[in-house]
Amino acid sequence: MKLKTHSGSKKRIKAKKNAAGKIKFSYQKAARKHLLCNKSKSQKGLPGEIEVSKGNTKILKKLLPYG
Repeated sequence: MKLKTHSGSKKRIKAKKNAAGKIKFSYQKAARKHLLCNKSKSQKGLPGEIEVSKGNTKILKKLLPYG
């Protein structure tokens, strides 16, 4: 049977392989793309990409089976 990827998560989450061959998932925080001049210092200082925690990687492997 063919597995389907979760279309919402495939748009929001990137999967990368590290040197050891393990898959790491990362995502972008909200309020970091455009219109930064209207945002507060704390919002401007948010990190760009964040790595997903270990507990959530199990869930993401099910949502993105071919990622």
